Parts: sequence; C-alpha cells; structure tokens
Amino acid sequence: MSHTLITAAFFALVLLQIYRYGRRSVSRQKVGPSLVLRAAIFAVIGVLLLATDAALPVPLASGLAGVLAGAGLAWYGLRHTRFERFENVSYFTPSRYIGLGVLAVFLVRTAIELAPIASHLATGSAGPMVQSGYLEHLAHNPVTAGTALLLFSYFALYWSAVMLAGSSGRLQWKSQRRDNLP
Repeated sequence: MSHTLITAAFFALVLLQIYRYGRRSVSRQKVGPSLVLRAAIFAVIGVLLLATDAALPVPLASGLAGVLAGAGLAWYGLRHTRFERFENVSYFTPSRYIGLGVLAVFLVRTAIELAPIASHLATGSAGPMVQSGYLEHLAHNPVTAGTALLLFSYFALYWSAVMLAGSSGRLQWKSQRRDNLP
C-alpha cells in the first residue's frame, strides 16, 4: 500500500470520528455505563498530560487554567443539559452551542498546530521538522497544553456529572410520550 493511501485512510478515519462527535454533541444520548468509561479515559489522559508538564511552569500554569476553564464549562453545560426519561431509560441532550463550541476549539487548535507539519509532508520534507524539535515544542506549548486540558477536563467532568445526575434521580425529568421524541 502506498504512503499516500495510508495517509488518506488515516485522515478519513479522523474525519469520521469528528463527524461522530459533532453529531453526538448535539443529539439525544442514553445515560449509561459508556459515559463512565469515556469520562475515565479522558480523566486519565488529562492527568497524564498535566504530569508531563509538571516541571515546566508556563505549560503547567496554562494546563491548570485549562482544567479550571473546562470545569466551569462542564458546570455551565450541565446547567443547559436537558434530561428525559422514557420507558425507564434515561436520556440527556447536551447544549448544542456548547458542544459545537468545544468542537470548534478542538478543530481550530488542531489545524493551527498541524498546518506546519502538513505543509512539510506535502513537500516531502518532514524529516527536518522532527530533527528541529518541532514535535517536542508542540508537546510543551502552553496554548496547546491549556486547550487540550480544557477539552479533557470538560469531557471528563461533564460526562461524570451527567452520569451522576442521570442515576441519582434528583433532577426533574421530562416524561414524554413516544410521539414527541425525536
């Protein structure tokens, strides 16, 4: 298989995952065990990212600011989440604007960071980027650390809170008839 075909398949897979997230971030979902798994994975990745920058003060401060911003966004998102119960199954619908805003932050930051790499790959000269330490710079960039930790903390905290809220029964649920459901 040629290098171009493998790269195209990889990018097609990434675009499919972005589409799936975009669709999931604005549509109704079940409250279930998959939320716990997703939250745990994002929490572990976030802690690992924060630990890699622990010795560097600027990326660490940026990462902690990202965690705080993600926590605030998760709280705000939870306040704008609609919960429903139908036939003893709990559902939640996240805020469309918050979900799309988080997706936009991810896409813009990824495009900014990957643009130099993509241009070097297009010309066939990716070797100098690896040798010049660009990838190491990318790993310890304060803006990248803050943005990544904002996203990871938002998702870990939001999904955990949705799971807790959905299983506690303390929320006021909307009971809807079958013909009113999307």
